[in-house]
This record gives sequence, structure tokens and C-alpha cells, in this order.
Amino acid sequence: MPFLIGIAGPVAVGKSTIARVLGELLSRRPAAPSTGSVTTDGFLYPNRILERRGILDRKGFPESYDQEAMLRFLTAARAGRQVRVPVYSHEHYDVVPGRSVTVGREDILIVEGLNVLQSCRRPDDRGPAVDLNDLFDLTLYVDAEFDDLRRWYVARLRTLLRTARGNPPAHLRRYACLSAAEIAEEATRRYREINEVNLVENIQPTRERADVIVRKGSDHAVREVLVRGSGDATTSAAASALPAVVTARTARAAAGTQVSSCRASVR
Repeated sequence: MPFLIGIAGPVAVGKSTIARVLGELLSRRPAAPSTGSVTTDGFLYPNRILERRGILDRKGFPESYDQEAMLRFLTAARAGRQVRVPVYSHEHYDVVPGRSVTVGREDILIVEGLNVLQSCRRPDDRGPAVDLNDLFDLTLYVDAEFDDLRRWYVARLRTLLRTARGNPPAHLRRYACLSAAEIAEEATRRYREINEVNLVENIQPTRERADVIVRKGSDHAVREVLVRGSGDATTSAAASALPAVVTARTARAAAGTQVSSCRASVR
């Protein structure tokens, strides 16, 4: 069975980069464990379904995910079975039809997403909901100030617009004729009205469920790492993973996030 690591946190905080850096460093350990990573974005319902249900603007909220499929995936991965996960494109703002990745047989599997620490209903709708964090061996929550999150969201949007090179996908066309200042204003407004609401209502309340909280500063550098001080096997795993998290450095241009040395404390 693989060792499952879950990484949660708000939109634009850098979960994917943390997952990549951590996976790369763990794969370099003496035992050379095989590592893989996947995002729960693949379990978002396609836009056509969200539009039909009138919840396209609530993408990322719990009701926008196929929770049953996500729970089946995590259960299968925990049992060491191979499973296919749909691919989500941030560029096109939708699940990519017909595309998937196969994971579940790695020594270490990292799963990142907004909802990694949330509860999920059972496929048969019987019994209480399942806390997804119970399916992981180690969970991290990446945290940052609201002002920084808004600014990083705007920066990511600008990168997507540059990548589109004058031919943005449908969900970005509203920005095509706007000035840089207008883009920042509109993106900040949408972040406040959608992502920030989801953060306050559904994401941030799960923060204390994490084994490790990674707090980032305004420059994306990790400033503080808090480790749950339970003294159990999970804490030992967290402690062994911390050197990888707090000593890694990535090029800002290549990865978009810088991870620096920081102080760790026990909570």
C-alpha cells in the first residue's frame, strides 16, 4: 500500500508546487521510493454539468465535485490498486474529455486539492460522511494571508492570459479587452466573491485537521511550519517529511514558488 500524503489549502496558495517539490525530494531519499501526485480538480464535474445545475460560479465548492468518485479513488489508492483519475485543465477551466492519469501503485502518492481535508458522502449514502483526512497517512495545509492570496490569484490569471497569446479560452474572454488595472480589479472582485467565500466557509475550517500547517509569507517563502504534537506514527512521518519541505528551494521563474528555511514548532 502506498504512503498517502494530502495537501490542502486555498486557491492560488501554491499547493501544486509544494506537491511537486516534496515528491521530487522524497524520491531522492536513499531508498529511492517511487512517488506520484494527482489533484482532486479532476473530480470536478464538467462545466456542462455545472452549468446545467446553475453552479458554475461555485466551482471548487463541495457540491461541484463528484464526491462519490473521489472517495472511490482514495479508497482504491489506499488499498494499493491502480486507478484512473480525470485530468483537469486550468487553462481551459474544465475537465479534459477522454484524458486521465493512472496512479495508485507508487510507494508515495501525493494528493492535493481544496477539499483534501473535507468530509465526503459515502457512495451508498448510508452512514455518516467520511472525513477524507482519515484516509491519508500525512496531511498538510498550506496557509497564507488573504491579501497575498488575492495578489497571487491575479498574477496567475495574468500568466494564463499571456500564455493564451491573444486567443484566450471562453472563461477568460471577459478579460481580453481590459487594461492591466481593470484585469486586476475584476479578478480581485471575483476572488472575493467566489474563492474567498469558499475559503471561509469550507476550506479554512478544515485547517486544524492537518498534521502539518505550512505558513507562507508575501514572497511565497515558507515562514513557519506547525506540526501536530501527538507523538504517534503520523507525527513521526510528518517530522521525517519536514526537512524536504523546509529546506527545498525552487527557482521562482520555473515553479512560481520559493521554499526557504523556516522555524518549525509543535502544536
